[in-house]
Amino acid sequence: MTQPIDTEEAIGVALQWLEKYLPGELEAQKLPLRDFSSGWLNATRSGMLTRDGTIDQDRMDTLIAAAAAGDEHAFGEVASIAIWFLQTEQRLPESLVKLEISLWSEKLPKLKSWKIGRDIQYGLVIHILQQDYGFKPTRNRATHGEIDAAESGCSILSKALARMGQNVPEQTLEKIWEKNASRR
Repeated sequence: MTQPIDTEEAIGVALQWLEKYLPGELEAQKLPLRDFSSGWLNATRSGMLTRDGTIDQDRMDTLIAAAAAGDEHAFGEVASIAIWFLQTEQRLPESLVKLEISLWSEKLPKLKSWKIGRDIQYGLVIHILQQDYGFKPTRNRATHGEIDAAESGCSILSKALARMGQNVPEQTLEKIWEKNASRR
């Protein structure tokens, strides 16, 4: 049963659903949050890192090479070790400094992230706006940017995400909606 509501109310509905089902920072496209102490524990168990912070440089170089090649597990472990050094206010080993420089220089391949969870949540919000409030999921692309254009689920979701500090254009949400049509 659809109930007509205005755009502001619809944005409020979208925000409620986003906050309920998505991680607090809406960072679903990034790697999962990690407990950084586990990297230190794994490194000490493997003998790569001693309790006083001494590193077996050969093992560290092997791990860094794997991280540089795109191995997400190795990357997570290297990141955990680096964070442990920074949290304990110890100087980063030279190999970690070089990796950091490579990362900042974007010389390493980008790690692919799993976006299906985020896409499903976006689709859920668009579906709720459609089923419960009568908004069409998408709108005529020719009307994008027009002040008097009718709102759609994607346009409302884009505005709700913007209020949460996430810049996700309406067109991107439309592509996600269309790409995942088979899941509905």
